[in-house]
Amino acid sequence: VTSYAPNETGRYSVRVSQGQAAQPVAAGSLRIGGSVSGTLAAGDSRLNSGEYFAVYTFEGRAGQTVTIDMTSQAFDAYLMLRGPSGFSEENDDRPGGGSTDAQISVRLPASGTYRVHATSYAPGETGAYRVSIREGQAAFAGAEGGGAVRLGQQNTGRLAQGDTQIS
Repeated sequence: VTSYAPNETGRYSVRVSQGQAAQPVAAGSLRIGGSVSGTLAAGDSRLNSGEYFAVYTFEGRAGQTVTIDMTSQAFDAYLMLRGPSGFSEENDDRPGGGSTDAQISVRLPASGTYRVHATSYAPGETGAYRVSIREGQAAFAGAEGGGAVRLGQQNTGRLAQGDTQIS
């Protein structure tokens, strides 16, 4: 227990109760190396900010690298990934710029069940989408070189106009 500002004092109470926080109901499961198609529609679950969403689960292991893609012709896709011990990652656009598709590429911190929230960037958007998941790191569009570097190995590349920029 602590206070918001330094030197604040006073009485407090803490309550611990048994049970789990409510989790969104999963629309289905994802298999690494597979994909699912769905539709965001009026009547679906909504985020507090008003976007419709669907949840898909997959089993991951600590240290595993996965890339999740979400594409849609109907709306600006947005991905959120939630996992064990409060893990959270989200992304609006696929690296490389100019895309309304979303992508998350991440090394999983723990083994367990992960939840992929497929949603839109703006409230109320509806339409068809596709979510896919694969093992491995995403390759950045337009980059020359890049990729994995192993201990003792040297890689070369070239930075050029139009390459992905970190903002």
